[in-house]
Amino acid sequence: MNVEPILDEIVEDKAPWIGKMVVASTQDELEEGEITTDGEEDDEEGSKTSLKYKYKDVKLHKAENAYSAGPKKSKVEGGDVSEEDELEELRKKVRSILDKLTPQNFDKLVGSFKELPINSGPKLELSMSLIFEKAVDEPSFSVAYAQMCQTLNKIEVPSVEGQSAVKFRTLLISRVQQEFERDYTKDVDKDGYEAKMKDPNLTADEKKKEKALYEAMAMKARRRSLGIIRFIGELYNLNMLTVKIMHGCVRRLLKTTDDVSLECLCRLVTTVGQDFERQTNDLFDTTPKEKQGGLTEIPVYFNEMKKIIANKTTSARVRFMMQDVVDLKNNQWRKRREDAGPKTIQQIHADAKKEQLNQSLMNSSPSHSQQPTSDDGWTMPTRAARNKLD
Repeated sequence: MNVEPILDEIVEDKAPWIGKMVVASTQDELEEGEITTDGEEDDEEGSKTSLKYKYKDVKLHKAENAYSAGPKKSKVEGGDVSEEDELEELRKKVRSILDKLTPQNFDKLVGSFKELPINSGPKLELSMSLIFEKAVDEPSFSVAYAQMCQTLNKIEVPSVEGQSAVKFRTLLISRVQQEFERDYTKDVDKDGYEAKMKDPNLTADEKKKEKALYEAMAMKARRRSLGIIRFIGELYNLNMLTVKIMHGCVRRLLKTTDDVSLECLCRLVTTVGQDFERQTNDLFDTTPKEKQGGLTEIPVYFNEMKKIIANKTTSARVRFMMQDVVDLKNNQWRKRREDAGPKTIQQIHADAKKEQLNQSLMNSSPSHSQQPTSDDGWTMPTRAARNKLD
């Protein structure tokens, strides 16, 4: 059987990627570097013909920047790099540290942060900005981020053109003030939303989509405002902000009587209340009256809050929040429940032991079923209640 035409057709039409494949009758016809395989094929008469196929080794094209397994090399580790590349490399490292930050590994990660090459004003400002945004986006971890800022408080780098050094604390306070004074209602186009709702040309589905979009933007602005307020309160608790700054924040929030501002007021006073009242009273006791211009007594703020509650000019939800703050002050700033937040493993174990102890004390107390019962199974009190009718 003549198989050469068949093989040529296979090579040229069916498998061009294989390379040239021919039939070799003898081993001498094979070229050096070629791979051979033996095969058998039945002919028409049933006899078997021994064939030797030869394949030429095909070299694949290798790219100059081929992928290789292993850690990616930093651009900064190479030769000359631009300032943008250095900032981008620093951004990645700072984000990596912040994403791993927990109370358990706080000291280790803060040490890693201090080892970063922060040697210029733009790098220091970028690092501060990343910490601030992380604290605002994750209010439940604002305590840890505020502690991190306290640890990095004394970092400073030389400025350009012989000016004074750039300090981390200065950049942080400036950013906090800027964000606090910013009007986030401008990000929510309320007038445009109301105009679209009155547009008769819009269908019901289009109005529904506009309403959902507006509510999402309003919720985003509200969450950011609350995150900033919580972070401000935690910075004050760590003595990074002064009591006069807190008075300015409280007065500004009381003056703007919209729901978001009053909710932020409640969050701020709940966070800083006890220290805020104590330091204010100490300043009134130690500061001459002519220097008390920026201070206001704490009862004045709460009287304003009570007026807002009584006038019912806000939503019921905000009024109940303000009433909770008033009750908190009357209760000597003792909260009914602890704030949920990150804890170390030791704190979790301590809470578990405390819960087990409370459970064991409850189990050891006289059971409710040991009280006398009547014939119909109703539990009778051990001492009859005294009812007085007017």
